[in-house]
Amino acid sequence: MEKEIAALLSRLLGAGRGPLDLEASEMAVRNAMHQIGGVLLEKVINADGGGYRGKEADCEPGHRATFVDYRDKEVLTVLGQVQIERAYYHCDDCGSGVIPKDRELNIVGTRFSPGIRRRMGRVGGKESFRAGRQDLEELAGVQVTAKQVERVAEGIGVEVEAMLVEDKEEPCGCLGPGGASEGRGEALHCL
Repeated sequence: MEKEIAALLSRLLGAGRGPLDLEASEMAVRNAMHQIGGVLLEKVINADGGGYRGKEADCEPGHRATFVDYRDKEVLTVLGQVQIERAYYHCDDCGSGVIPKDRELNIVGTRFSPGIRRRMGRVGGKESFRAGRQDLEELAGVQVTAKQVERVAEGIGVEVEAMLVEDKEEPCGCLGPGGASEGRGEALHCL
C-alpha cells in the first residue's frame, strides 16, 4: 500500500512542472485518492478469507449447500472497481449456487455496490439516464452507461413500490381500543 501511495504522489508531483492548473490538480488528486481507497476497500472486503463458512452453508430454502471453491467478482464501488473473493457453495437439492458473501455485501445479482446503486437511482430518478450517467462521471468519477443507470433506477423503483404496497397491507397500530384513537372519539386512518 505504501509503495502504491508513493508512486501516485510521485506522478502527481512530477506533473507539477510550470504553472499550477488547480482544476487539473484537483481531479488528479481525487483520482489518486479513489485508487488508493479502492485498494484499501478491496483489502478490507477480502480480509475475511472470501467469506468461507466451512464445508457447508445454508441455502435460501433451508437446505445445506456444499463448498465447491472460490469465485472472484468484479464490483464497481464509489472508489472504483474492486475484485471480491467469494466462497462458492452448491446446493444439490435446489441445483443452484450459494454465495453467502454476496448476500452480506448486498451484491446478489449485480456488479454494482450499494453505494453506486443508490447514486444511480438518485440521478436516474431526477434526470434523463444519459444526463445521469454524465453527472456520475463528472461529479463522482464513476463510469457507467446510460442503460445501466436506467436498469438500476427502475429496479430501485420496483423495490420501493413493493415496500409501499407491503406497508399498506400491514396494520399500523394507530387505532386505540375499539377502533378509535386514544383520548379522542374520532377514528384515525393510516397514511
